[in-house]
Amino acid sequence: MTSLNKPQGYRAIADGLLRRYALATGQVEASVLFAPDWLKVCRWLASDVGGNVSANTWSLYRRTALHMVATELPRHLAAARNLLPTDLNHPPSLMSRRDRGVSLEDFSRLREWVSRRRLKHGFFALDWLRATVLTGLRPVEWSDASMLRYHSGWALHVLTRKQRSPTDFTTPDGPATRTVPLLAYGQAEIDLIQGVIGQIRQSCPTEQAFKSFWKNLNNNVFGRASREGGTTDSKQITLYSGRHQFKRNLENAGLSEPEIAVLMGHSSSRAQAQYGNPAAVQSDAIVRADPSELAAFLRAN
Repeated sequence: MTSLNKPQGYRAIADGLLRRYALATGQVEASVLFAPDWLKVCRWLASDVGGNVSANTWSLYRRTALHMVATELPRHLAAARNLLPTDLNHPPSLMSRRDRGVSLEDFSRLREWVSRRRLKHGFFALDWLRATVLTGLRPVEWSDASMLRYHSGWALHVLTRKQRSPTDFTTPDGPATRTVPLLAYGQAEIDLIQGVIGQIRQSCPTEQAFKSFWKNLNNNVFGRASREGGTTDSKQITLYSGRHQFKRNLENAGLSEPEIAVLMGHSSSRAQAQYGNPAAVQSDAIVRADPSELAAFLRAN
């Protein structure tokens, strides 16, 4: 059977896996998509991918691959299940090599790729990514963010929330909010952040429009760039990569974990541990935070 027979619910995930497999193994993408060998894909997932993705991503990949084997190669389902364990014990050496931030090299490669492709909203996607490195906002939080004056500079007022619900974080007084100081940034960075907020409000008058816009950027800009060699070592970059880099910058600047948690809107140490990559070799950040100004702001509030 061919990939044309993939069940609708798994089609997009399966095609993404096959493209990543073709890129990693040096095969022609069209031939892999047309006639995939899902047992080989399972072997590749087990040997090259498992230790380099989160538990949630592994669960999604595993379910998709097993569903495709059951559909196209039912006789090999038991073998595929043996190859793909339910839970992965990530060795520290593998996890330490996983780089989820955005370096200057990553950003340069992305800009070159966007310039060649001339994609709609391509350069805005880069601006949004860079603004995320500066602020650490979750993608969904940009739809409600607003600028406010603070002392001699600016800050961002943010409704703290995740993708699932606008009330993921609540307090006795209502939805949780936080303030992200921008005191360390110059006028160019402030203009960039204000421009991203303005463009999002103009392009996304409703919550549904915002989600569609965000999904389109992830799939058609960042997703394509990762598949087509527009990122360093075929690295998967999303807007969340900017949030990872933001935490890394704060760690490099010397802020404590509680201070970083306030800036990022984390409610638990478990959530905090998912961000940053202090064990990896540090690359130059697009913008570095000013430790004294950020720390002083947090201690005063």
